[in-house]
Amino acid sequence: MDCNLVIGLLGTAASVIGAAISIYQSRLAEKAKKATEAAQAATEAARDKFLQNIQYEDFTQFKKECDKFCGILRQATTGKGVEGRNYNYLENELEKFVTKLNNAISISKGEIRLTLEGHYKTMQSKRAAIQSNEKSSLINVLDDVREISRFVSDVQMKNKLTV
Repeated sequence: MDCNLVIGLLGTAASVIGAAISIYQSRLAEKAKKATEAAQAATEAARDKFLQNIQYEDFTQFKKECDKFCGILRQATTGKGVEGRNYNYLENELEKFVTKLNNAISISKGEIRLTLEGHYKTMQSKRAAIQSNEKSSLINVLDDVREISRFVSDVQMKNKLTV
């Protein structure tokens, strides 16, 4: 056998083995790339969830404001809490609440923001209609505030951080 032929066969065998190793390594690299992308996506999702939880933590204070305003309206429906106050006391309280609702809108985003903006427009339209001596106007506003309160509670529960 010729020496060149042996060297050629060995070179061909080394080439085939090298190609097989290269194909195997490229498959491993593809799997590693997919795993890296999945890990990055999971990390971003966890970060988004964490930031969203922080974002909606401010809703806790707004929920307290909803409950406080509900209490004022509930008392007003029975005639309590408005005796001896200005005739526009409830309108002023509604204005304070609408301002706080506006602050809640500014910290929200997406569909939550749109829903809160809808509630804001509804509450704005009821400013002139609220009267302390007219129980039906108070109950309408009270129902709207309760609806906002439930919505905020749902947002808080949905966005609790689960790790």
